[in-house]
Amino acid sequence: MDSSPSTPLVGRPHSSKRFAQAVVGAIALVIGVVLLTKGTWLFGMALVLLGLYGLTDLRRKVTVTQDRMVVQGRVARREVALADLVRVALSPASQLWVATGDGSAFYVRMVAPFQDIKNPGVRDFVTALRERASAAGARLEAEEGDRSPAPQGTSPLFSA
Repeated sequence: MDSSPSTPLVGRPHSSKRFAQAVVGAIALVIGVVLLTKGTWLFGMALVLLGLYGLTDLRRKVTVTQDRMVVQGRVARREVALADLVRVALSPASQLWVATGDGSAFYVRMVAPFQDIKNPGVRDFVTALRERASAAGARLEAEEGDRSPAPQGTSPLFSA
């Protein structure tokens, strides 16, 4: 993993998970389209939707540059200035979550639990994100322990 500040830090689901989602999604999509052309509307549409859902996993990633964090979920996208971050932590379930100065907090669930071929695991990602946020001028709260529960109302929706 290149940790120089000019190289973007990228977090994605593990490549094995992305591969499995892509294969299952593509197969479900093809079967669904065939069923739709045969006139089996209900089952065909269900498989098409399942296939599209599986393929959207390929979009999920978080990219951290020198001054911004861009979180791309299956559908929605969120950009946050690194200087606006006040907390970067791991939940007890090893899911990354961040809190901004305006009081909003959200999970960044697309970072793989373990290091991948090209992308860091969640522990390395948290360390690198904290370093980049501090370098960008964020005043991060000190973490008391290894894990910290996310505040009430932390939103997982856009990054699911």
